[in-house]
Amino acid sequence: MKTRHCFVSNSSSSSFVVHESQFESPKHFNDVMEELDALEKELKGTEYEGNWGDNGRTWDTENGYILVETNYVYSKIKEAFKQASVDIDKLKKIWIE
Repeated sequence: MKTRHCFVSNSSSSSFVVHESQFESPKHFNDVMEELDALEKELKGTEYEGNWGDNGRTWDTENGYILVETNYVYSKIKEAFKQASVDIDKLKKIWIE
């Protein structure tokens, strides 16, 4: 597995991990999780239902981290973060391909 510290547009599948400490407040972290949940519901019944990337993941949380699959729906993920008043580009995240 390769890790990158920026978005890799030509990768076959990309994910990122970000820790809750990177958010301005716990509210922002929770708001992002709510927006990602809403995005998952929005994509229900489409080709991306339950599968935002090649590995079949969408997003998950564990031990204060959010793991987000980005390959097919990056613009929608970016918009979800924006709806939660979080600038995804300012978060320190690790990109995984």
